[in-house]
Amino acid sequence: MIATVTCNPSLDYHMRLTGALKVGTLNRADETTIRVGGKGINVTQVLTNLGVPNMAYGFVAGKTGQMLCSMIEEAGLPFTPIPVGRGSTRINAKIHGLRETEINGDGPTIGQSEVSMLVEKLAALQKGDTVVLSGSLAPGLSPSWYGALLEELTGKGIRFVVDATGQSLTGTLCCRPFLIKPNAKELGDLFDVEIKTVEDAAHYGKRLVEMGARYVLVSRGGDGAVLVGPKGDYWSSSAPQGMVVDTIGSGDSMVAGFLYGFAHGKEAEVEALRWGTACGSASAFCDHLAGRSEIEAVLGRVRVTRW
Repeated sequence: MIATVTCNPSLDYHMRLTGALKVGTLNRADETTIRVGGKGINVTQVLTNLGVPNMAYGFVAGKTGQMLCSMIEEAGLPFTPIPVGRGSTRINAKIHGLRETEINGDGPTIGQSEVSMLVEKLAALQKGDTVVLSGSLAPGLSPSWYGALLEELTGKGIRFVVDATGQSLTGTLCCRPFLIKPNAKELGDLFDVEIKTVEDAAHYGKRLVEMGARYVLVSRGGDGAVLVGPKGDYWSSSAPQGMVVDTIGSGDSMVAGFLYGFAHGKEAEVEALRWGTACGSASAFCDHLAGRSEIEAVLGRVRVTRW
């Protein structure tokens, strides 16, 4: 069983423009859609598309929270909402022109009672289950909150996956997460360097392994990804060629693909990286999160190299 946690889910309002976004004047969208947003929920969507049993947990509030729950139910996704009695689930604007522009709102402030409710739900997880913590923290939660949550669950034999930035990520390393997934920029920001090559990603990924992570998966956009293992060995993948439509959710798709591949491959690391890269790329080639057929269509074009 895989549980995903989204502290700050959203309704994402996507607007597509024919040309570039013009600042300071009127812009008219050629197409608009509303989607459910939140990194953990994205992971749940792709896991569900791959047929993997899972459950998403997320804090929801107000009328926008009600709409989010309705949309998740209509999509057939497994979801356990944690209700917040004040504020509203946030709305984010995603503008797709010549370049992608995002404007993210604030969510409701999370109190101790809501945190306790989430911890109580997660306490039912058993040895061998996995918890995926993804995305930004909601107002009211300190940067150390992810680490504190994992400490609550440590000792039960649960695997931890963390896709976060800065202190929210490093604060979990003492709990020895099974996987962390920074992108190249986020990895560079942790060490105040620029990640340009496979070797750069591997070098600083090894630093994170030494600090407590078991696996470090570094997404590199069109340059593929690098996976660093527990012994410091590493693998790289090529990104399949295709027309990029929407990169939002690609990293989350990679996390889902990694977990699927790790569980289904004879060579766990190779298959995890191959499926992770395929899922991330397939979602980038769609205006939605990729389904299994779309993932399998690019899977054969992913090449994995062990260094």
